Amino acid sequence: MQNAEPLLTSISDPDSGCSVLFEDNGHVAYAYLLAADGEIIGDVWLYNVGEPPAEPAWHDKEEMPFANPREFVREDLAFEFAKQPSDIVVLWKTHEQYGPMARIYLHSRLFGILSPGAKPGWSLLAAKNGPLARKLTSNFEELPAQT
Repeated sequence: MQNAEPLLTSISDPDSGCSVLFEDNGHVAYAYLLAADGEIIGDVWLYNVGEPPAEPAWHDKEEMPFANPREFVREDLAFEFAKQPSDIVVLWKTHEQYGPMARIYLHSRLFGILSPGAKPGWSLLAAKNGPLARKLTSNFEELPAQT
């Protein structure tokens, strides 16, 4: 099932002034962590709409935002695309070392985590760490060391 309608929504954290911008353009979905001044300070690929490409298109800036290629995508999880803003919930937590962390839930399922400087952040559908997302494990409780 493909998401026919693009979706763009923003969820703010009143404590830090940060916000998460969720964007599904009908091809791919990303979340961006924005500082209070609007600067992007973290980002993560969340899902492709349709089949993942066999080869990355990272060399072609015209393809941005990039779909994650097959080798980086978990295909063993069934999930629903976000169709409306109410499908997306962001829970905020301030981490002593990393600052405001945003946990992104789609249909009540933890799908991604963003923190300042995490480019990329963590995604449930990442099969392995790559340039668009880091692997999010099911027991992910604290932000792992940035490497």
